[in-house]
Amino acid sequence: MDSTELEIPSYFLCPISMQLMADPVTMSTGSTYDRHSIEKWISTMGNSTCPLTKQPLHNTDLTPNHTLHRIIQQWCVLNSSTGVHRISTPRPPLDADRLNKLLQDMDSFKVKSLKKLRSAAAESEGNRQFIASFAAPPALISIIESYSTESDEAGCSYDVAVACEEALGILYSLPLPDETLDSIATSKCLASLAAILKRGTSSARFYSSMLLQTLSRKGLERLVMNANDDQRMRMKTIEAGAVSVLIESLPDQTLEKQGRCERMLCLPDVLCGCAEGRDVVADHAMGIHVVSKKILRVSDLATEKAVWILWLLCKFSPSKRVIDEMLQIGAVTKLCLLLN
Repeated sequence: MDSTELEIPSYFLCPISMQLMADPVTMSTGSTYDRHSIEKWISTMGNSTCPLTKQPLHNTDLTPNHTLHRIIQQWCVLNSSTGVHRISTPRPPLDADRLNKLLQDMDSFKVKSLKKLRSAAAESEGNRQFIASFAAPPALISIIESYSTESDEAGCSYDVAVACEEALGILYSLPLPDETLDSIATSKCLASLAAILKRGTSSARFYSSMLLQTLSRKGLERLVMNANDDQRMRMKTIEAGAVSVLIESLPDQTLEKQGRCERMLCLPDVLCGCAEGRDVVADHAMGIHVVSKKILRVSDLATEKAVWILWLLCKFSPSKRVIDEMLQIGAVTKLCLLLN
């Protein structure tokens, strides 16, 4: 029989994806779904009802349906000649014992343990939530911080570089709680991110950039507070590329996102208080343009912040290029309108 003509039993199909279930799990309502689909339904889409019965979910516990899984496996084996392949048995959800073992093994087998942890994080949203809420983030941040202490201008050891890349990849995949963001937004971790952005692998640089973008969106207030109170922190924030990340994110901020736009303008405001910060804004191809674009378009506070940034640039970095760019993009016209 041709594989296209093979009829898959309806109870083998996930009611959400309508695909053959690889990891069937049963909910408190009695309905069975593929684990990946129902976890996405609950966590990503924020639903609180059973998709099949529409009953409210009083708990989101998922019980593996081992019997159905074995039946599906057997059916796939019997029909393998028709093109239906055997489904690999999924690993059980990550638990405290397994995660503790991985964290303990990092002392002796750091890279190997990190790869296993990253694989576990990729298995399910439940695993990622568990890793983020457990003791893993501090251990991952500690590994990232080792980059700046063990590296020099020539680079760092291969093991350190690979370990940092794996740790960054895991953190990037996790839903980061506030305490983790606080730990990343310290001068020591930012120094490591800055070093990785300069000398790390392409993957490590990508993950570092994404973490900075997460900080700019979720932890901006903490970054601004730390940078404002600590000159060394201000320099590390600049070196880590936070200003560039903010500049590139600002074009997406509209009137509907007024509060976020105001907060995102706070960090360039603080960092333009030093020459290095002003140089980043002035040298960025979009810097002056995106800042001036917020004048008179978002709110009085956003206009105030944007004008202050431009004033700092004109007062302390009055190059011909900066002045010409302000004239060309209409920033001077907007400033004149504010005088009326």
